[in-house]
This record gives sequence, C-alpha cells and structure tokens, in this order.
Amino acid sequence: MASRRFQLQGEVERGGVERAVKRLTVDEEVAGMRERALVLKEKLKASVRSGGSSYKALDELAKYLKTE
Repeated sequence: MASRRFQLQGEVERGGVERAVKRLTVDEEVAGMRERALVLKEKLKASVRSGGSSYKALDELAKYLKTE
C-alpha cells in the first residue's frame, strides 16, 4: 500500500479528518477491486476462447454427450 503524506495548515475538525481518511481508504479499496476485476475479466475471456479451459471442457462434454 502506498504511503501518502499530507501537510495541514490551520485548525482541522475531527469530522473532516475522519471523512478524509474514510475517503482515502475507500478510494484505495475501490482501485484495488477494479484492478482485480480487470485481471479476472481477462482470465475469463481467455478461458472461453477457442482453446481456453472452459471452451475445452464444454467441447469435451459435447463430444461425450454425442457418443452416448
């Protein structure tokens, strides 16, 4: 996790600091979720392409069902 430094001038209200910390935490979590979702999206796309693992499994099932 990246470390960020902030310099504050003047008075800061507790609620303002709390909101800022929550926002930063949520923003970092959301960014991580998006990144993981994109990685998963690419893996899923690869698995259903011709020659992908899901494609091969479905093809094998279809061949099996045709022989029965």
